[in-house]
Amino acid sequence: MAQYLDAISVEVTEASGLEKDRFAGMDGALPAASALSVGVCIYGSPLGAQAPLVVCGKVGVEAGAAVAVGDLVATDANGRAITAPSAAVAVGFAVSASAQAEEVISVVLR
Repeated sequence: MAQYLDAISVEVTEASGLEKDRFAGMDGALPAASALSVGVCIYGSPLGAQAPLVVCGKVGVEAGAAVAVGDLVATDANGRAITAPSAAVAVGFAVSASAQAEEVISVVLR
């Protein structure tokens, strides 16, 4: 089970329907696929509200596909963790695995 451990968080103004356990940008929106992500949304927030993001440490992230332990992870277009393609910005590494999309895995952000 994914959990938060020794995490550092910041708040951003919700701009586009951020969802719990998904990557987000400093602008309060989902990052583009394979782009830099500032952190992971701890829980969903209404538009315009302050949304807390974990920016450092171990955090639960919803997988967008199968991910193996030790894989470098990037974000897909929906803010979910995927195995980082070679040209992607790796935002962390998986410390638990998923067999398929929609499972929450533990990721250490970097």
